[in-house]
Amino acid sequence: MNYKLLLILMVGLLVSSCVERNPIFKYNYNKDPKYTWGYAQFYGKYYADYGINNNVVTLSLFSDSLSINDK
Repeated sequence: MNYKLLLILMVGLLVSSCVERNPIFKYNYNKDPKYTWGYAQFYGKYYADYGINNNVVTLSLFSDSLSINDK
């Protein structure tokens, strides 16, 4: 009897935690960011074994700092 009560309690707790959680604040991306530095990595045909026969280049861009405004 105790196991049935415990099982019902656990299932009830599990079902009650299934709530859609939406973020309170929506992040607005900067449409015109100011990048101050970055680097490129050239992999060439490194991924040819995975079916990617083109040369691969990655580009990473960064700003010098993050800032928070009053909004």
